[in-house]
Amino acid sequence: MFFEVTDIEFVVNQAQKNNILVVMDNTWSTPLLMNPIKHGVDVVIHSASKYLSGHSDAVAGIITTTEKYFPPLRKYLMMAGICLGGEESFSIYKGLKTLGVRLDTQANSASKIIELLSYHPHVGTVLAPQLITHPDHCTYNKYYKKYNGVFSFSVACVSDKKRDEFLAGFKIFKLAYGWGGVDSCIIPLH
Repeated sequence: MFFEVTDIEFVVNQAQKNNILVVMDNTWSTPLLMNPIKHGVDVVIHSASKYLSGHSDAVAGIITTTEKYFPPLRKYLMMAGICLGGEESFSIYKGLKTLGVRLDTQANSASKIIELLSYHPHVGTVLAPQLITHPDHCTYNKYYKKYNGVFSFSVACVSDKKRDEFLAGFKIFKLAYGWGGVDSCIIPLH
């Protein structure tokens, strides 16, 4: 993950000049950290299975839109028979009650881990938009209210064995290929 932060207003301006609909996935930041519609985005999607439910117990998605696109989108979803079941709805409802506290806790924990990793001899680069050294730090601060708990880092070890030993040293983090639940995860890219 490189955490390139898109200048949303630039994209929206270019799209509007060419009469193009702007759709944005806001899963990573949730509605609490950023509202894309306030910046001109037409349709916003969220994987509600991640931060919104918070407990990896619902498979769901959420679509929000402006008044302009709501009627045709609603009509399509009604005709297609797409709706959320009761269990999933309740799971997301429960998750939303703790979303703010979870995001704050994750951000605080991530900040401490980022600081530790920044000085670790086996870590090459730490990438997180909250770091002033991140190339898109200013753009991130332009749009987002807070930071979340997702970041990336590279291991400076040259051998696969040393890298694997380093990653095996993490006791709380689990190797995974997804994020957003209650577990702290490391997702290896190589």
